Amino acid sequence: MSHSTPDDTSNNLEVLSLPTSPECSSDGDRSTWPTEDHWRHIDDWLYRHKLAMMWMERDNKAIKGKQYILKQLPAQYSLMDRPRFSDNTIRDKFFYGHPSGAPFNSPKNFFPHFYWLKRRPQTTASGSGTSTATTSHHPLAPRQWARGRPAKRASKLPASRRITDSEGVPDVYRELVTRLSKESEIDEPVSEPRSMDWRAENKLVVLWVPRLNDGKLKYNEQERSYQIYSSKMRRFIGRPDWRAGTVSEVPDKDPVVLEDLIEPTKKTWEVNYSGFRVETFPNPNSDDKSASLQYQYVHIYLLRPFNSWPTWLQGMPQKEWHPSIKHAMTVMSSVCMINKYHFKGVWPNASIYCRGMFLGPEMIVVGDTVRLKAKGATVNRLAPVTDVMVIKRIEFRLNSCIKDPQSPHLAKSYSIRIRGNIYSNLPTRACRNPDGYGSQPLNQQEVIDAFQQVGMSEYGAWYRTHRPGTAVEISHDMIIGRCYEPAAMELVFGHTSLDYDLFGMLASRDWSRKTDNRMEDGQDWFWADYRVQALSIDTLNGDEVGRYSKSREPRMWRGVLNILDGIPTQADWEAAKLPRNAGRQPGRPSKSQFAEVQKMSSLVSSGLNMEGSANVSSNDETVNTSRVYYEFAT
Repeated sequence: MSHSTPDDTSNNLEVLSLPTSPECSSDGDRSTWPTEDHWRHIDDWLYRHKLAMMWMERDNKAIKGKQYILKQLPAQYSLMDRPRFSDNTIRDKFFYGHPSGAPFNSPKNFFPHFYWLKRRPQTTASGSGTSTATTSHHPLAPRQWARGRPAKRASKLPASRRITDSEGVPDVYRELVTRLSKESEIDEPVSEPRSMDWRAENKLVVLWVPRLNDGKLKYNEQERSYQIYSSKMRRFIGRPDWRAGTVSEVPDKDPVVLEDLIEPTKKTWEVNYSGFRVETFPNPNSDDKSASLQYQYVHIYLLRPFNSWPTWLQGMPQKEWHPSIKHAMTVMSSVCMINKYHFKGVWPNASIYCRGMFLGPEMIVVGDTVRLKAKGATVNRLAPVTDVMVIKRIEFRLNSCIKDPQSPHLAKSYSIRIRGNIYSNLPTRACRNPDGYGSQPLNQQEVIDAFQQVGMSEYGAWYRTHRPGTAVEISHDMIIGRCYEPAAMELVFGHTSLDYDLFGMLASRDWSRKTDNRMEDGQDWFWADYRVQALSIDTLNGDEVGRYSKSREPRMWRGVLNILDGIPTQADWEAAKLPRNAGRQPGRPSKSQFAEVQKMSSLVSSGLNMEGSANVSSNDETVNTSRVYYEFAT
C-alpha cells in the first residue's frame, strides 16, 4: 500500500515501540469491535504514524524533518471501516477497542487516551470518573475518566457470603453499596456476567405498517395526510395501517443501505433474513400480552421513529388508531440503563457509569448525538430545537445510599446525568469571546472531529455553546431523541428540521405519566430494572422473557450462561437441557430454549439490569460544570 509519507523502511522514519512495563499495558477490548459483515479491518498505518508524530511533539523530542511511526498500536485496538450510509461507494473509518465501546474517528481524538496509556502510573486502575476540563485526570474518549484508587483495597465478599437476589444471582450493586458503607470510597470496574437479564434482548419501539399493497407512502395534499399511492392506478388507495411495535430481530444478512429507506433494494436473502422482525405492542397495563405474538418481517422502509407519529397519523381520528399506538405511548416515560461498567462512590453517594440507556422508544449510547429541547418546552408551548449534544458519559447517580442490605432500594433517590459537548445552529447561542463577540462556527474539520455521524454540516453551521473543553451536564428529561444523518432525514421526512418529533415526544410522555399504572401520581419517570420491564412485555421472538413469568427458570439459565462463558459443570449441562414446560399455558408447544440463546444474543446489543426502581424524577434540566435513522439496525 502506498502512502503520502515515507514507508516503514525509510531511513527518515524512526519506528517507536510502546513501553512494555505492566503499568503501560493496553486497556483495549476486542469484544467492542463491530461484527457485522459490512465492517472490515483496514491498514492502520495512518494511526501509527500520526500517533507517533504527536507523541514526539508532545514530549518535545521531535527532530525537524524526521518522521516517526509506532511499531504497533495498543493491543486489541483496531481500525475498521464501513460503507457510508448516504453513498456506499465511500467507506468511513472508525477506531475501535475503547472499553466504553464507543469508537474514535481520528488519530487526533484518540491521542489523549493513547498518551495517558503510555504515561499512566502503576497504581492507576482503569475506570470511570467525574473529571472535567480543569482536571489532570486521564482522558479516555469518548469521555474523561478519573484516576482509580490505589490497588490496595479490602477483599470482596467470599462467595459463600455474597448477597444474591431472589433468583440466586449475585446482587452486584447491593454488594458494592454495602462495601462502600464500610470502606467510605470505591472506584472500580463492574460487570454482571451471571445475570440473565442483562443478556436479554433490547427492544426498540417503532411505528410500522405491515404492508403498502405495492404502493408507496406519499403526502395527499387534498386530504392533508400521508396515504398509500399506487403508481399503477395513478391514485391514492387508502391509509396505511400504522401500528406500534417492538423490533426483536434485525437483519443478519444483506446490509441496510440508504436507498432502503424508500423501497427495498435488491436483496440476496428473503425478508426473514434481510428484514426486521416487528412484534405488535401489547397493552402494558394488562396481563394479556398476546398481541406481541402478532409479528411480521418487514424491510426498513415500513418503519418510522415512534415519536414521529403525529406526522404519519395526521388527519386520522384517534378512534381509528390501532390500539397498539396508545399502548406504546403508555411506556414512553420509562428509562433503564444498559451495559453498566464502572462504580465510583464516596459514602453516602455513588455513581454507576453506563455505556447507554433506553429512553422511551430508543436506545441512546455514548458517542451518539442527541437533540435537546429548549428549557421549559411543553406540548402547549413548543419552542424551536437548536441544540444538540455529543454524549461523552452517561452516569446513574445513587443519592444517599441506604446501608441496610434488606432495603428494596439502593438509595433514597436516583438521578441520571449525561455529560457531553453542546453545539447549536443558532449563532446567538454561540459562546462569547472575552471581547463580547460570538465565536466562529466550526470549520469542516472541526465538524468531522465533533460528530460521529457523517454529513452533519448539511444541517447548517454549528457553534459551540461553551468554551472548548468545558463539560456540560444535563438530565435525561432534556433529550428529545437521537440526531440522524441529514441524508436519511431528507429521504424520510423531506427536511432536516431538528424538532420534527418534538410534539410527539412531549405528548407521548404526558400520556404515559397519566396512564402508566406502574407510576404513582406526581412521578415523571418509571425507572426500570431492564428493558422488558420498561416496556411491560413478556415475550421475545415468541419466547417468554418476563422476570415474573412462571416459565422463567433461573437454574436453567445459569447453566446456559455458564456454557456460553466456557465454564460449565456437568450440572450446568443437565440444567440447560431441561425443557421449559413448567407454567406454560395450555396449547403452547413445549420446547427447550437453549437452541435460541445464541440467536437471541446476536440480534440486538445486550443490556444490564438496573437496581432500585424508586421512580424518582429529575427536575433539574441542565447543570454547567466547567446514528442515521436506521442505525439502530447495525
